[in-house]
Amino acid sequence: LQELTDLFSVRPSTYWDRHYKFGSVSSVRVKTLGAEASRTILINTAIPFIFLYGCKKGDESLKARAIDFLSRLPPEKNAIIARWGKAGLKAGSALDSQALLQLRSAYCQKKQCLRCMVGSRIILGTKDKG
Repeated sequence: LQELTDLFSVRPSTYWDRHYKFGSVSSVRVKTLGAEASRTILINTAIPFIFLYGCKKGDESLKARAIDFLSRLPPEKNAIIARWGKAGLKAGSALDSQALLQLRSAYCQKKQCLRCMVGSRIILGTKDKG
């Protein structure tokens, strides 16, 4: 995971130290990709690609590695995850936040709450008996 994270520890060329846009000089400021932006790229691009590659190659170890990476990264911070937290579901890892984003996409946005185990439990107020 650290090697993958290090791939995103990049710095633009020195031209961008003195520019925000082409041809317009600004005060000197070294620009880098922040840790949160790097994690977002990992969570939403690099790690899903590793999982997909594992699927295409039939390599279960690659798929497991992608899942492991997501479980070791902190959850994404965005309005959707914050709303899940207010509903009582707090994401403990990027794996959790990705699952919550998928639930929203597959059920919440389609108004299919009662077809979703989480949504139906929230609406009906039932608790897990297991």
